[in-house]
Amino acid sequence: MNTWEIAILKIISGRGKASLKELYEKINQHIELNENHFVEKYGVPTYHHQIRAHISDLQDKGHVKNVKRGIYAITEEGITRIKFSN
Repeated sequence: MNTWEIAILKIISGRGKASLKELYEKINQHIELNENHFVEKYGVPTYHHQIRAHISDLQDKGHVKNVKRGIYAITEEGITRIKFSN
């Protein structure tokens, strides 16, 4: 089980879709961020890069889809994954 992916899916499932900004703001409700997550790389905290990488993986798996630039929606496969992660 990938904790980051489950956290992202849970955030998106709250309203059915979420922006990257919302994911950045809410991830700490699901993942304990440490000082290394806040080290800046290319002008943003590293956890932003980590979230985007996991979003890409979730898209490849068919668990989320891009509905607009920077906005992602959960798919039925993503909802099923959350159900079986508990």
